Amino acid sequence: MKILLQTIKEICVTNSITTLDRNIQVVESILSQKKVIDVAVLGQFKAGKSSFLNSFMEKQLLPTGVIPLTSVITRIQYGEREKATVSFFDGHIEEIGIADIDEYVSESKNPENKKNVLWVDVELPTLKPYDGLRFVDTPGLGSIFKHNSEVTEKWAPEIGVAIVAISADRPLSENEILLVKEVEKYSPDIVILLTKADLFDDVQIDEIMGFLKQSIRKVFNRDLPIHCYSAKQDSVKYRKELNDALFVPLMKDFSGEFEKIVTYKIESLAQACLSYLELSLSVSRKSDAERNELKSQILSERLSIDYVREELLLLMTNFLSQTREKIFSYIRPYRTGLNVAVREKFLEEYKSWRGNLFKISRKYEKWLNDVLQFEIKKIVDAERPNFVELLDAVERHYLFFLKSFRDRLNHSIKAVLGITIRSEEWVVEIKEIRTPDVRIGRASEFHLDLLWFLFPMFIYKNVFRRHFANQFPYEIDKNLHRVTSDLTGMVNNGIEELKDQSYCYIVNELKTIESLLTDEKSDTDDIMTSMEMINRLFQIR
Repeated sequence: MKILLQTIKEICVTNSITTLDRNIQVVESILSQKKVIDVAVLGQFKAGKSSFLNSFMEKQLLPTGVIPLTSVITRIQYGEREKATVSFFDGHIEEIGIADIDEYVSESKNPENKKNVLWVDVELPTLKPYDGLRFVDTPGLGSIFKHNSEVTEKWAPEIGVAIVAISADRPLSENEILLVKEVEKYSPDIVILLTKADLFDDVQIDEIMGFLKQSIRKVFNRDLPIHCYSAKQDSVKYRKELNDALFVPLMKDFSGEFEKIVTYKIESLAQACLSYLELSLSVSRKSDAERNELKSQILSERLSIDYVREELLLLMTNFLSQTREKIFSYIRPYRTGLNVAVREKFLEEYKSWRGNLFKISRKYEKWLNDVLQFEIKKIVDAERPNFVELLDAVERHYLFFLKSFRDRLNHSIKAVLGITIRSEEWVVEIKEIRTPDVRIGRASEFHLDLLWFLFPMFIYKNVFRRHFANQFPYEIDKNLHRVTSDLTGMVNNGIEELKDQSYCYIVNELKTIESLLTDEKSDTDDIMTSMEMINRLFQIR
């Protein structure tokens, strides 16, 4: 096995097939370290991945909630004592308490991974029956393929067994299909976990399962195991069913399963390498003039980097121009109700306030800040699906654009050389949207509170009650517009990142193809020898 891997590595170096470098490194690492099978739980954010792991481990380890929470990969495995360690991008490692895990992995306490956490490792003595398996909780769909995070974007090839969590209330989206296609390249074992089964009765679950089975068979031309799960109802039953169907067989023949996974990864590498060699072989038989002509035919104007950049910029600019108006259209309807609710709360609270004008002014500012923070968070949480849909819409456009690009490129190669190139699926990362902060102005722009001794509150309390209440419309409007601006910035940053991810994917693909089309060092006999070596060693054809 190591001989085959080394052969593929040498062939890739000789033929400048750099796109496979990371996958080769992963397999080398797996073979050189203690045998561990990574069981990755993947899926959309809010698909119930963390809730499933908490329930399966029978321990509240990972943050869960109604908003997207996981922002960092968490790996859980057997250990002689219960502990958690945080690995940072700068290389240092820190041991933390189990109760502090969410300080590093949750989006709310580590927004946009500002603490630069690589991942968190958790060890539990209770996982002794699963010694050798490492359960991996991932951020929302696509985050493990993130382009602006060098480690997490390259983590996918390390998947041993993939559990794709799909919420029963929104089964099998286009991006989940793309995710399964991507995972197929690295893992021979893919299991569909239908989460939140408690939301439906048995008849409805059977209908959803039937739909899933039919859809999977249609898309992948094969069946995938599907299991139900609920972290709220009948968890013991679901846990046992999943354990008996998946984990007991894994542990019974652990060495065999490990070898199967490694073999699958190397087979995938070999197939990808062969597809590039086939292209290189076809080109090597051409003269320099013919190669340039082939390059011109295959990498036509509509496949050029300049054309792609221009089209992606046009798409991005169009979406950016619409973001603020759309976000405010979701927030605007809350303005009147928010004004009424804040005023009613204030009039009730104000009755109990005591002290001079200065103290009451500070109390008012803090009270209004806390109330608006709470109320605006409710608004953002309620409208979060609409904000995410803005990014989902952009994602769908870019996915369509990239699919069209791949189809045009593959069609050109097929038409000119009669070769089909194995394309890499593109899975995007949508940045999770947090709640913006609230800022409240001073109770009085003229600093009257500094002259508190001139305004005894037993005389002026009602006067200042009206004064404070009259500021609500301004403060509410100001903060709703601020929240709109902040959300617009977050969504637009996400749109720009989607554009950048799309561009990076296309540029890398074009550079690889262009290199193969113009490589003057390519020798037909050498390429054929390389292909024969791979076929002979692994007999995949």
